Amino acid sequence: MADPALAETLKGFVLLHVDLTKPPDGSPAANTADKYGVKYLPDLRILAADGSVKATVEARDAKNLVEELGAALKK
Repeated sequence: MADPALAETLKGFVLLHVDLTKPPDGSPAANTADKYGVKYLPDLRILAADGSVKATVEARDAKNLVEELGAALKK
């Protein structure tokens, strides 16, 4: 990873990638998109262990991403 601060911050997260590119209706991916209200991609959500949304990340550069992820960890 090019940004060391971002690489360090990401150590506090479990990363999960869900491909929501044109999921078939009724598929697990489509159900996930519906559950979280995903309308546009990319979409980055920080979820708690119970599946509730802790934060929706809007950062578009590494510095802002580190800030938003850090704030989400504190919630």
